[in-house]
Amino acid sequence: MNSFFIRIIALILLATTSFSRNGTTLALPSSSSSTTFATRNTHIIQLTDENFEHLTQASSGQTTGKWFVNFSSPKCPHCIKLYPVWNELAEQMKSDPESSVLIGIVDISQNPRLVNRFQIKSMPTLYFFANGGMYHYEPQRSRRVEDFVFFVTEEYQRGEKMQVPSTPKGILKMIESTRRALHEMDAIRVLLNDLENIVLYRKNAAALLLVLGFGMGIFVSVGINKCRAWCQSCRKSSASSRDEFASTFEKKNT
Repeated sequence: MNSFFIRIIALILLATTSFSRNGTTLALPSSSSSTTFATRNTHIIQLTDENFEHLTQASSGQTTGKWFVNFSSPKCPHCIKLYPVWNELAEQMKSDPESSVLIGIVDISQNPRLVNRFQIKSMPTLYFFANGGMYHYEPQRSRRVEDFVFFVTEEYQRGEKMQVPSTPKGILKMIESTRRALHEMDAIRVLLNDLENIVLYRKNAAALLLVLGFGMGIFVSVGINKCRAWCQSCRKSSASSRDEFASTFEKKNT
């Protein structure tokens, strides 16, 4: 019985190693087996599931400055083509003493929570976070440095201001808190990633896990109750046998 449930859960976890959105499958490889954008010697700031809200404060005041964020993947040809331009933009914003714009990048293959939070459906997706909201740089537009500079300094104010999605709540917040607490435990971190992917992208699998968990809970509860009843019966039988033996022993002695 236990091996049966273990097989089912393993198959469900295996099914969540990738997710499909609008007909395009976005792989979710492990951090040890995938590449990412090299930002160490640049002024581009690497944003992740763990540090995004802390650094950008996108939904909590934006007091750290304005952020122009590139949601992309190092395996996407369009993203690879844009990266040198993005790097040049970061250099220009950094060298401008009057600029408060920070340039960030999110590797969507490594950060599923941000993909879900901002509903990323194509690559690259560019969002500018300013004035308590966010502005979309349309994908059909030119991607030259001067166009980006004009957008973040003036043009964005004429565009549609969208509400910034809130940070994860409920079970997703619990998973995130647990992940931070157990960050050094690789096995636990992988398990939490799988569980989060199930909750985010595999609703049917999540429902099945809940049903299986509920069923296992009932099974264990029934088993414990039966064991308790059996133990109580054994104790009563043992007590009755002792009383009967004591009574017989007294009769023989008298």
